[in-house]
Order: sequence, then C-alpha cells, then structure tokens
Amino acid sequence: MTDNESKREEASQHTPEPWHYAYEGSGSHTVFAPDDCVIAEVVEGEGCDRDRAAANARVIAAVPKLLAACKEALREQHNDADMVYLSTHLLRAAIAEAEPDAP
Repeated sequence: MTDNESKREEASQHTPEPWHYAYEGSGSHTVFAPDDCVIAEVVEGEGCDRDRAAANARVIAAVPKLLAACKEALREQHNDADMVYLSTHLLRAAIAEAEPDAP
C-alpha cells in the first residue's frame, strides 16, 4: 500500500457497521451505529412522505455494505469466474439491503 493509499484509508474511516434505522415517531427516521451513535436523521416533510423518508434512511443505513461490496468488486474484477460471481453476489446483497422491494 502506498503512502497516499494509506492516508486515504485513514481519512475514510467511518463508524463501523452494521448500521440500522428505526422510525422514531413524529416523522423522524434515525440511522444508528451498533453503539447507538446517531449517523443520520431523515425527517418527513413537504415532498418527503413517510415511505420516501424510510427509503432514504434504508439507503443511508446500507452505505457501509455498499461501500464494502464496491471495494471487493474492484479488487476481484480481474480474477476468475468464481470471484466475479462472489462480487456480483455481494453487490446484489448490498443493493437488496438498500432497496428491499427491488426485483
């Protein structure tokens, strides 16, 4: 790993996963880390009804898995068919977490 890669990795350390979201009532959808650290709060309002706010919170909660899947896919894209299958599986799983109703 180069010095630049190492510095970039240190700078990109985010709160560990898994992140989850919960409807907190009063139009607030909160994304939490395992230690109950609040990552984000999505608030219902004009143009953002409960369903859209919940969908936005789900996407935010899935970010660590989406990021990990993308990194793994890039690392493994040059390998054999089994690794391409694994990368595809990781990406699909991450997308399914963000969009559980997607086909």
